[in-house]
Amino acid sequence: MDAGVFGADQQQDLFASGVAIPDVRMGLGAKYGNWKAKIDIGYAFNKLSPKDILIEYLFSKHTLLRGGYFVHQFGMQSATSSSFKISMEEPQSNNAFFNGRLVGLMLLHQKDAFMGTLSIFAENEAMKQSSDKTGSQGVGMMSRLLYRPMREGSKRFHIGISGAWETPRYNKEAGKNHSSYVLETPFPTRIAKVTAQQANIDNATFLYTDLSNSKAGILGGRLNDYSLTFNYYINKYMIWRVRTSYTAVGYRAGKDNTNLSLIENRLQIKF
Repeated sequence: MDAGVFGADQQQDLFASGVAIPDVRMGLGAKYGNWKAKIDIGYAFNKLSPKDILIEYLFSKHTLLRGGYFVHQFGMQSATSSSFKISMEEPQSNNAFFNGRLVGLMLLHQKDAFMGTLSIFAENEAMKQSSDKTGSQGVGMMSRLLYRPMREGSKRFHIGISGAWETPRYNKEAGKNHSSYVLETPFPTRIAKVTAQQANIDNATFLYTDLSNSKAGILGGRLNDYSLTFNYYINKYMIWRVRTSYTAVGYRAGKDNTNLSLIENRLQIKF
């Protein structure tokens, strides 16, 4: 359960302080020999949605192959559930360039200081509509490479890189279907769902490090976020979290520059 207080200098009507239960999960898992399967269903804001639906095979204690609908490894925290995110919310840069759960395959290998993944996937619209509605589905691949010279006890030091390639995505506008991308990221809260950045890229032949490029006529927004999170593990089933952050977004077409300050409190229960 989350409770938050917001203070914004623009769009105040969208940032109403309040409480929410942003995610309730129920699921089951099974294991037989080197095989493992998992199904998770989520409930939030009066809607049911599929979460992890996967099966995996363990080749050895270092290597596995996973297939189904799940979060592929990309960035620092995307591969973990909310109960393991040390910053409470996903970093905005991951949200902008990452797709969340996808139908696909992921090979993972980790041994000693090295960990690496390689995924192939279909666009996330594959879980929402049949192919006669979407047309030819977008596909892609991604990888995460990590070097972990310090990983024992309280001493941790990791260096990593993530990369991805994908074809254009589904768009409900027929003229833009599978010839465009929509990249977006929300403000860092689940109580109020407000888009911070959004770039509509109709002819995506460039690589962007932010969601605005004046030469290409794209003003999706530039975002800076500073946050501090306190995590207190009450017991192995309960986590109490307090997070404060300051988010500044500007350079957006048709929207005022907005600075948001917030403090949130979360009680998280996991069995």
